[in-house]
Amino acid sequence: MNGSFPGRVLLSFAIGLFGVIAALQLIPFVRSSELPSVAALPSVEDALAGLERPKPAGEFRVFTIGASLSQGFPYSPAYAASYGKLMGDGLAGFVQAPRVVTRAIARPALDSPKLVELVRRSLAWEPDLLIVTLGSNEYANRLFSSKQLLPRSLLAQVDERLGRARILWRELPGHGRRWPAPGPGDASAEKALAEKLVARALKAEPGKAQLGALPFDRDERELLLGRLRRSMQEIDALARAAKVPLVYCQAVYGLGAFWPWGHESGGQDAEIDRLALRFHLGEGEEVALEDLELEGEGRADLAFMRGLVLRRLGRREEALDEFRRARDLDPVPIHRTGPIDQVVQEEAKRLGRPLFDLNEPFCRLARDGIPGDEHFLDYGHLSASGHRIAAGYLARELAERKLLPLAADFDRAAFDRAVRASIAASISADELRYAWPRIAAANGNYGLLFGNFRDALPYLLRCFQELPMDQSNAQRLLFCLVHVAGRTGEFAQDDAEQATARSLRLYQELLQARKEQRLQDWVRSYLQAAPGKR
Repeated sequence: MNGSFPGRVLLSFAIGLFGVIAALQLIPFVRSSELPSVAALPSVEDALAGLERPKPAGEFRVFTIGASLSQGFPYSPAYAASYGKLMGDGLAGFVQAPRVVTRAIARPALDSPKLVELVRRSLAWEPDLLIVTLGSNEYANRLFSSKQLLPRSLLAQVDERLGRARILWRELPGHGRRWPAPGPGDASAEKALAEKLVARALKAEPGKAQLGALPFDRDERELLLGRLRRSMQEIDALARAAKVPLVYCQAVYGLGAFWPWGHESGGQDAEIDRLALRFHLGEGEEVALEDLELEGEGRADLAFMRGLVLRRLGRREEALDEFRRARDLDPVPIHRTGPIDQVVQEEAKRLGRPLFDLNEPFCRLARDGIPGDEHFLDYGHLSASGHRIAAGYLARELAERKLLPLAADFDRAAFDRAVRASIAASISADELRYAWPRIAAANGNYGLLFGNFRDALPYLLRCFQELPMDQSNAQRLLFCLVHVAGRTGEFAQDDAEQATARSLRLYQELLQARKEQRLQDWVRSYLQAAPGKR
């Protein structure tokens, strides 16, 4: 046997391997295209039920396409509170030629590639105007899927490059789709994900996220901003090909009232936590600006607290700067950010499409021009009154630009009366009453998932206080509270029987505090009795 045999084989193998890797790099590849989706598309057929095909003469169809905001989440039935649906209800009493029909097509957690698919499907129903609201979920799939777009280690990079052969397989007939396309209205996958996330929330620890997607670095955010640009371009191309006018909208963001989803440790952690809890427990008015002169530059929570104090002091511009810093420093960006806003604005301008910012009417209504919690359920979801305001704003803007076929001037008072009547007729008193605490329950779970127990606490407290009695809400509240107080050691030193008895006493105290409507005082006293805080 030739003595050089092993060397030649290994050399040939190495050359072949690098040759394959080099060849695979020639395959066009967009990393974000393989990001798994956490939400199924809604059924376009269900959303547009009752509309005829082909479209009858004398009908002007307006479709509002988006995510949870556009659906009117969390109100039920779906779309009952949607600003798109309410806009049509408000216009119903106007003299129209032709008759204006508005429909919303939306579902929570949809990002811009999903909106491309919704636009594509909706065009079969011959819309006369498309309104696409985006900007709020561009990072959500990346966060909740826990899939990193950029390989970190050398081994992961080699694996990713070799794996590009899958792109060829995906392009074979019958083996791939450009965008994920679950069956119409099939929500089983997202339900399973929600259950998985809730289960993870109860395994979390303060400062330790239960999602492998964190941290979420700048390079990956840039990749997804590029995807947003491409999606806007695709939507524009679809609308132009169908000769349908297109309007883009930016989703709302309650800049001055809702805390960042996450915060990174650094600086004077204990003091920052103590001050944040004072805000959460209704003592924020006593916090001075000097109290916030702490080490911790780059912390979203510290910037947000400065914004709250500056706003209270009437220093609007400084407060606005701090709120924006907090938004953009948030390590868990499941919302509008400055870079997302910039991309949407630049792309809409470049494409020559009108762009409406749904935050605008709320800025006008706020005493200092900073949207707060009035008319908002949380950072990116509106109350029923908020949807009424957004519907009026959008209708006025469209009417002024002659994008709606109104035969008379826009009557604000008549529109508002019609929308109020629609809300009263289609949304029950319980839906209106429980919308906020339902959102709070979801946001509290998210806080636990992200390892941000401190800022999850007020959400969990409010949902337990205001929703009908639910043991699972009590369980999450106590789980969070014990960790925030730093009192887990009390249970660890007990034997099983003692730990059970301690837990039962705590649960009974919680129920009694709820019954006597003194929950916040009870939580405060429990925190103050923690080791080192007495």
